[in-house]
Amino acid sequence: MKAPHNVHVCIACCAGIIIAALTLSLPLVWLFAGIVLGAVAAILSLYGRAWDRLFLICCILAGGFWFSMSRVEYHRQLEYNQSFHQKKIAVSGTIVSRPRAGRTGYWFVIRPDDDGSVRKEQPRGSLIGFVKEVHSDDWYGRRVKIEGKFQAITAKPRGIPDYSEIDGITGLISIAETPVFQSGFGLPAPLIWGDLVRQKLTRFGAAVLEPVNLRLLHGIVFGDPLADEDSRFLNNLRRTSTIHLLSVSGMHVGFIALTINLLLGLCRAPKRLRIILLGGGVWFYIMMTGMDPPTLRAGIMLMIVQIADLLRVSDLPLNRLSLAALTLLIMNPCHLFDLSFQLTFAATFGVSCLYPLLEEYFPARRKYSGLIWKALLASLSAQLMIAPLLVNYFQLISWIAPLANIILIIPGEIAVIGGLAGETLGNIWPWLGRQVLIAIDSLLNLMRGFINYSGELPWAASWSPSWPWPWLIGYYLGLALLLDALRPNLLDRRKRQFKAGPVALGVLVFLNLLVWTNYFNYQGDYLQIVFLDVGQGDAILIKAPNGRYTMVDGGDVGRGRRVILPYLRQNGILRLERVFLTHYHRDHWGGIIEVLKEVPANTVFLPPPGNNRAHAAFAAAFDYPLGQRQTVAKGMSFELGKGATLEVLEAPDLESENDRSVVLLINFGKIRLLLTGDLSFKGEELLLKGSPHRLRAALLKVGHHGSDYAGGVPFLTQIKPGLAMISVGADNRYGHPGAATLNRLRSLGAKVFRTDYRGNIDCRVYRERILIRTTKDGKR
Repeated sequence: MKAPHNVHVCIACCAGIIIAALTLSLPLVWLFAGIVLGAVAAILSLYGRAWDRLFLICCILAGGFWFSMSRVEYHRQLEYNQSFHQKKIAVSGTIVSRPRAGRTGYWFVIRPDDDGSVRKEQPRGSLIGFVKEVHSDDWYGRRVKIEGKFQAITAKPRGIPDYSEIDGITGLISIAETPVFQSGFGLPAPLIWGDLVRQKLTRFGAAVLEPVNLRLLHGIVFGDPLADEDSRFLNNLRRTSTIHLLSVSGMHVGFIALTINLLLGLCRAPKRLRIILLGGGVWFYIMMTGMDPPTLRAGIMLMIVQIADLLRVSDLPLNRLSLAALTLLIMNPCHLFDLSFQLTFAATFGVSCLYPLLEEYFPARRKYSGLIWKALLASLSAQLMIAPLLVNYFQLISWIAPLANIILIIPGEIAVIGGLAGETLGNIWPWLGRQVLIAIDSLLNLMRGFINYSGELPWAASWSPSWPWPWLIGYYLGLALLLDALRPNLLDRRKRQFKAGPVALGVLVFLNLLVWTNYFNYQGDYLQIVFLDVGQGDAILIKAPNGRYTMVDGGDVGRGRRVILPYLRQNGILRLERVFLTHYHRDHWGGIIEVLKEVPANTVFLPPPGNNRAHAAFAAAFDYPLGQRQTVAKGMSFELGKGATLEVLEAPDLESENDRSVVLLINFGKIRLLLTGDLSFKGEELLLKGSPHRLRAALLKVGHHGSDYAGGVPFLTQIKPGLAMISVGADNRYGHPGAATLNRLRSLGAKVFRTDYRGNIDCRVYRERILIRTTKDGKR
């Protein structure tokens, strides 16, 4: 082929999928438009007219039709599953993912049986099951019967698919009893064989390697997740942009293919036999890893290359890449919105198309150093393509990434091949396998040490707020224009000339957008307060009119790392002015400790210590510098800029830890906001006696997650809130918020917002009004 036509088709189909995701178009609309255009194209072909552009429009319609069909079917499953919501049910099906550790147990994906005998009695689609214990590693592919409480997922009418829709997850089930395994398997035999081999390999590795290196090796070889105790290492993987080592991708498949091809070459195997054995070996490895999109893409590309080699067809790498992408999108159009899909295709595109350009314009001058230079250019090509994606998803720009990836590529290959070889030999000749794994263990220690050292360099990476979509489009468009200007165009093979003036003007426009967007983002005549959805806990972020940030509480352990830190990084928040802890219950301070390890605060304000276990547990876990701690006292006041103030209204000295919650009052213009921590009736009585005239507030953060013992009638009558915020976990075991409290709030005319229904609740407080945005729809 002279031109990579698959590229045009792939881009058109992707455009159709995106348009369908952002609109409410029905499949019949796309189908009708496709039929009309098809008829027009047929008429044009009869008269000998060109219809190639119409063909591309048809590809857009085909992409939109296929995605809308997928979404309609997913919504049908969600709607059907609503009849099982909050009910205890029994589900029979097949476990289609290996159990993974969570905070309080393990989770796995089960695909319910869809034969006629059980389909009407259980939910449809894939379900996530939560179980407390997993006693063996042979769950994958097993047929099982489980019982537990079912939670349906609410349909999202339009917009970018979330992880549930991408993976086809239609509900969650909390398993109350031990799953009952049934005879036989529910997956094809090759997948079961691959899992059985994997089990034998991992068991031998577990007997030889240190636990931390065992997790690292199986993360590199099979894509298994690391544990919570590896958080420092995971953070440094992100800072060095080497996190892809733990996501089985085309690089890993390439290592396997290269090794198998080398061995077959040494054995002088015939070409056709070599192709068959190479394909079989690679696909068996892909089945052992679970057939995720990155490995599927690599396997599909390998098949395309092998078929082209057999047929002696010369083709462009970009054509093969586009054909692999189309194949995956036909399997599931939601793959387009999956991070691993985006990263793997962006990186492969960079190496295939951007690298030759960089090599041409920055040639190596010496023979031996040229190999290192070419490797650096290849790594840089991949990083240039994935940089906006990393900023968008991880809010991170890694400056050390090209160098770190070059240094780790050979150790990574040795780890993949050596780890597989060692665990395989261990099942045949244990002594030899043990020696190989001991050597790999030392290599993994060196890799871990290098990643931790380089990731903790001050200049290794910098945090960046997520880019708005025009910036992403502008970045890739600018890169494409540069590519188009410096060499013949990849699509039409024609070279274009760009003058310095328009290019300089475009750069200036981009810089103006960058500067002014940041200016208006940080300079606003409003106060922002965000109630973060941290489950059963409290976490409140306040952005003052002067652009500085204050945090009140931080949720439970794990929530700081999983919820608060990603939010801070997404919004480019690198430092906090002050942090307030309302009281010493762990669901308020657990996440604060995790946040302060990554995002420092000028001052941490703590409530007066109490002689109880709650304070002792906090004191044992909290090690922030003494010079940056301060005990709060009633009457403290802080200027937030433009007339806004934050005041410590009360620091109660009561017996109950909840009633010892520090109460904060925020004033801005005519608006007052009252934050009450976990205050309940006794604490409210103290406030009514001490400061009754200062309790009137437009917005109230309801105490103790809205329990029946908070928000009493006298207290609410005095405040008269128009808005009531309740931070609470979905389906929590405490029954929060209480029905009595909700009734009291609504009887007084307060509009209730709950984090379990609304997600993050973002309030922009102007001098006379409050505007609210939430991250998900829900009930009031």
